Amino acid sequence: MRSLCGALIAFALLFSLPAYAEEEKPDTGQKLEEVVVTATKTKQEKGQAPASVDVVPGEEIREKNLNFADQGLRELPGVFSERRGGVTGISDSFAPLHLRGTPNASQSLVLLDGQPMNNYEGNVHWWAIPVENIDRVEVVRGPFSSLYGGGAMGGVVNIITKPESPLLGVTYGYGSYHTQLVSATHGWKIGDFTYSISARTLEMEDPEQISTARNPGTNTIALQQADGTTTYLQGYTSQKTTTDALTAGVTWDMTTESALDFKFTHANYKLDPDETQTFDGARLSNSYREHATNTYIVSYRNADIENVEVLFNAGLTHNYKDLFIWNNNSTDSVRPNSHYTAGLQSNLTMGAHVLTLGTDWSLGRMSTVDENILPTPDDDKVAKGKLRTIGLFAQDQWKIVEKVTLYTSARYDSWKAFDADTSSNITGFPVEVSSNSESHISPKLSLVYQPDKFTSIRTSAGEAFRGPTLWEAFKYSRGNRSTSLPNPDLEPEIVRSYEVGFDRNLFTYFDFGATYFVNHFKDLIYQVDVPDVDGDGRDDYLYENVGKAKSKGYELTFGFRPVKEVSFFANHTRIITRVQDVDDPDLAADIEGKEFARVPRYMYNLGTNIEVGPVYSHVVARYVGDSFRDADNGDTIDHSINGNDPYAVMDVSLGFRIKNFELTGAVYNVFGREYWESYDKNPGRTYFVTVTARL
Repeated sequence: MRSLCGALIAFALLFSLPAYAEEEKPDTGQKLEEVVVTATKTKQEKGQAPASVDVVPGEEIREKNLNFADQGLRELPGVFSERRGGVTGISDSFAPLHLRGTPNASQSLVLLDGQPMNNYEGNVHWWAIPVENIDRVEVVRGPFSSLYGGGAMGGVVNIITKPESPLLGVTYGYGSYHTQLVSATHGWKIGDFTYSISARTLEMEDPEQISTARNPGTNTIALQQADGTTTYLQGYTSQKTTTDALTAGVTWDMTTESALDFKFTHANYKLDPDETQTFDGARLSNSYREHATNTYIVSYRNADIENVEVLFNAGLTHNYKDLFIWNNNSTDSVRPNSHYTAGLQSNLTMGAHVLTLGTDWSLGRMSTVDENILPTPDDDKVAKGKLRTIGLFAQDQWKIVEKVTLYTSARYDSWKAFDADTSSNITGFPVEVSSNSESHISPKLSLVYQPDKFTSIRTSAGEAFRGPTLWEAFKYSRGNRSTSLPNPDLEPEIVRSYEVGFDRNLFTYFDFGATYFVNHFKDLIYQVDVPDVDGDGRDDYLYENVGKAKSKGYELTFGFRPVKEVSFFANHTRIITRVQDVDDPDLAADIEGKEFARVPRYMYNLGTNIEVGPVYSHVVARYVGDSFRDADNGDTIDHSINGNDPYAVMDVSLGFRIKNFELTGAVYNVFGREYWESYDKNPGRTYFVTVTARL
């Protein structure tokens, strides 16, 4: 705490230093004048936004040879992605994203042009969002349920696609482990209509990994862990990952201030195992996964009437194929799910006020069947259910005086879980469950003070509300290591949050920022281990409302641009978490007073961006601190399987453009650091090279 206070005092002293005169440097304050839309659901200068906001340009993601949008967010303060580093991260079908230390991916909302992309688990099919189509990604940290409803407890990631595509663009990439990328884009404008279409395929032969189980079997080797548990080594597995995506869009510019837009995406992911060796020379079958998603988005904007803007959006994310075939003859799991949304919003400018009024509706559906093989072939496990949310929200942006803006917002949510059926034949769990409903009002109050064009000081207090996801409430699945159980009686969780921060531009060359935040959780939805309820010899787990919890921390940022072509950046995130006042006495003995699982305590990022003529380069060094995998914090293993190691890596990319051609090469984990990420070992140094031609 002393170091934090000292840092904040040092930063505050910078306010007394004179800013460089704007006349001498025309681009002074340029960073604060960047326009964002996610923080208020209206166009807003970044420096006036009532939250910590970062914008990652799509061009920067592509220049770093990153294959998924979430990979471009890892160097931001307060953001942690569980995706593996380098090209091997391609095989991660789901890569949970955590904002501000939230323990569940479902607590951070991800949007694609306004359409929620979180699936029934809360995870995102990042492979369904081709980076070739991304214009920019806006990341807003902190609770935003007052505007966006459940899922926006940790923040909002808004992926905004490009309005137009080149006449023709083709990209080919090749890298470590026979990674190959082929993509093509095409766009055209005909009168008032603009259309675009793109396709990509990406595949990789994964490095050989150790296959493990938590139960003994034929030809396994027992490995005693430091925490007293035993892991059983089965052999070495390898697999091939393939992702494909096709996107198409049409925009009708009805007038200069109104437009109708339609977008469609089809994508699939397949992880296909090879037959690989066990320790005694026998063959081992690894897991097989296949996912397929269709996304439909319709949006309409009309600002033809002065001081009035009307927005409408509707969408469907249909994950029509979600297939898991686990190894060791355990079970096949089929989990189709879908998410429907619709929303209407109006922005009214009235003198010093901008009033935003809106309503939205969402419906999620999931049905899972685990086709059991052992102990009896006919003992299938079924779980299904629906979730419906109706929201009404209002926000007032009031410019009290020239330098002070007050933001007040509130949202009413009506949440309902219904048509639940957990016919899983598990003792102690209901076969049919009556509907469960809840309503809540989430208020938020924010104040932004800009003493000059170079400084922004903000503070906010608010509340966020989230109902459980379909996966948390209704899932039943037997994986190769554990069994997840349904809990349809879950209640929504609530967080009350406070934040204070500032950004400062100094002498046109330096940017400083600091943010301090505190989150108080009530009825936190948390994954916990339970005894072997279904008697299959596997560890069981489910989600429970554990009671109260708290997280707090700070984010420090620094930027330096000595010349237009060169910039440096650094940031540091510190997060402190605790589970408190657990309602269940038996559970309290295991997790009360413990840290959140899968949340690093420290994160550092340091990098430079260079662009001189046709040449560009990005160098990023990242450090991710230690974290626990289990809720009871019992896993203290490092440098071994089942451990989440702290790690420091450096990624370097270099490229150049010559007219319509572009060549980019990237090396990830330059110094070849090897570390464990739970069951997977990072393979060390990898590379990826792409060549692009555009007309």
